[in-house]
Amino acid sequence: MDNLDNHALSIDVMERARRKIENEIVGLQQNLENLDRRIQEHRHHLDSTRSITI
Repeated sequence: MDNLDNHALSIDVMERARRKIENEIVGLQQNLENLDRRIQEHRHHLDSTRSITI
């Protein structure tokens, strides 16, 4: 029975670690999307500034 308890505990620990990693991935994806938006905003601003000064 001890061996079954160890497996159950291992599964629980690994599933919690997996959920934590999934949450970190979601957060990183959101950070990438925000960064991409900011890059686009700056590019747009740069492009509009260049068209005015030319």
